[in-house]
Amino acid sequence: MVHLTFYWDAWAIFDDDDVFRMIQREDYEGETWEECCDECVRYRDWDDSYLVKGYESNVIETNRELKEISTDENGDEVAAPQEVYDYYQNAMEKLKEKEKREQEERETKRK
Repeated sequence: MVHLTFYWDAWAIFDDDDVFRMIQREDYEGETWEECCDECVRYRDWDDSYLVKGYESNVIETNRELKEISTDENGDEVAAPQEVYDYYQNAMEKLKEKEKREQEERETKRK
């Protein structure tokens, strides 16, 4: 089994211009690191509720940015190789392109 950990810089912007930031951690396990990346891509519509708990009505925007991917080597957490980042970024781009095409098709059907 392969274990990948994705670290995100997550933030929420509120209507009074306050910004709340935190590091978010997501762990994935799979047979390969590609499987772990694919699973992370599938869950790209992340749960931001913990960022805004109690202040939901004041939220303008939430977002996050990938900061690091790490893996487990003999019990030690180490930075994932560049090929893992490249694979993940490529998979995200493919998903965004697919979603864009589907949105354009829906809009075309409405006309």
